[in-house]
Amino acid sequence: MAELEQDITSPLLGGNSTTASPTEDETTAPVGGAKAGSPSHRGAHGVSFMDRSAKWPAKVADVHRGDHMSVLIKQRKQSMQELFASTAGEDADVEKGEGEITARELERKKRMQMDSEFIQHLTQFFDGMEESAKLKMPALEIRLENVSYKVPSLGDGSGGGKIHTIYNSSPLYTIKKCFEKLGDRPEKKTAVTNVLSNINLVLKPKRMYLILGPPLSGKTTLLKAIAGMLPQGEFPAGYPDKKHLTGKIMYNNLVCSGEGADEANRTLFKNLVAFVRQNDAHAPRLTVAETFLFGGNCKDENIRKNKKGTSMDGKVGLTLEGLGLSHVKDTFVGNEQIRGVSGGQRRRVTLGEMMVFDTPLLCGDEISTGLDTASTVDILRILSYVTYTFGRVSVVSLLQPSPEAVSLFDEVILLSDGGNIIYTGPTEDAAPYFHKLGYVQPDSMDNADYLLAVASSDREKLYQEPIDPHSTQSLAASFSTSEERRSITENQQKEWDRDWTKCAAEGGCSENIENFQKQYQNSFWVSVGLNLKRAFVLWTRDRIF
Repeated sequence: MAELEQDITSPLLGGNSTTASPTEDETTAPVGGAKAGSPSHRGAHGVSFMDRSAKWPAKVADVHRGDHMSVLIKQRKQSMQELFASTAGEDADVEKGEGEITARELERKKRMQMDSEFIQHLTQFFDGMEESAKLKMPALEIRLENVSYKVPSLGDGSGGGKIHTIYNSSPLYTIKKCFEKLGDRPEKKTAVTNVLSNINLVLKPKRMYLILGPPLSGKTTLLKAIAGMLPQGEFPAGYPDKKHLTGKIMYNNLVCSGEGADEANRTLFKNLVAFVRQNDAHAPRLTVAETFLFGGNCKDENIRKNKKGTSMDGKVGLTLEGLGLSHVKDTFVGNEQIRGVSGGQRRRVTLGEMMVFDTPLLCGDEISTGLDTASTVDILRILSYVTYTFGRVSVVSLLQPSPEAVSLFDEVILLSDGGNIIYTGPTEDAAPYFHKLGYVQPDSMDNADYLLAVASSDREKLYQEPIDPHSTQSLAASFSTSEERRSITENQQKEWDRDWTKCAAEGGCSENIENFQKQYQNSFWVSVGLNLKRAFVLWTRDRIF
């Protein structure tokens, strides 16, 4: 029976199969400390959503994965308080509840000891920086006001959504379409699709934001909107809308994108952002360390001038240590044809290449692709430390994350169909918000899967009220009247902590943004030298010819 009770994270129960099995000490209490027979998050008649067979012990039915998330979030806050208080030489005031000293708690403390070494290196590096170098990392506040993004619908006659076949690629098809136009049968070109709908957000420094949503909900588009990377073109004649992008995206009161965009500071906006894409595009015959050094030399002149290379007191060495790549720093990055690091390590290289140079905003588009759950949690934990230490804003989208990964984020942005936000706010308040709306969380379903189910068409299976479940539009309308939405509105109306529009009038900013206004960080000849050296190394290592 004890062995069966240990397997509470089996995939058959909707759990995370990569989570380590509890030790013998943990089998005495359910995950999250849930009491036996607790009726929370059960069906209307007390019946579980999962058809548990007789081989499962009755105690498993009383384990609530939703309670596990609250425990993880509490542990994360305690860890951050203890770690950063210890680096400052202070005693952390951490609350200890009854029965919390378990094997899992001991494991967490061991991990904290390992993390504390990295945080000490991180804080020593930050404290050792000159004040002029610290000013190169400005604190950035981002506000999105009524942002919407529309594109022509697929299959509207423009040809963008058609699959090329022999028939529609032949001259006969072209002649047929010409006759249709002459025969008073014009094709409709007025249909548009809402990719983002009325987005309002306020993103603060030193915080981690998670974007969740089902496929085609606009996660990547929202990331690009936050990064100021969405095109701002106009629809051709015949469409009801004039512009693709409406609303405003503002960085410290400068309009980065949207209506009234400040085109004079376009270079500044680009240099403030590091965007991690879904695909891994690297030179396969460069080593991991050479990849980091080349990216750092091109974007940060301090890395090139101090000549610390991959030593631990340098930024590149610190990034290698944090991402767990120190032992493969001299291995080729590789690709499908050239042997190199593993796929998961290559994904870490993609993230590390963007973390080497200092930017106040980091956007990561599904950075967990190719990584197992444990590696994803480790990377996100290191990213949270860097975010807190350097005052960054980190916005990451993940596909079906584990509870351990979700608990590392301060706030969740939940998108549904049509790019509608149905919740944004503290991570610990996300699931209770939908509980109040009548969506029951199955005992075996963790909070991340529960939020994704509510955001998709599967929400009707979780709804227990006698009336019909909410549509995406009604969920968005419900959120627009919530306390979380009112809090966003209040923050949007507050004065900016750092107003870059007043820099010129007041004779300069307290933060050095001139470094980000340069189109190129290096001179022409330095750039030529870096690229020639890189090209020569790749040429000498290319054995195909």
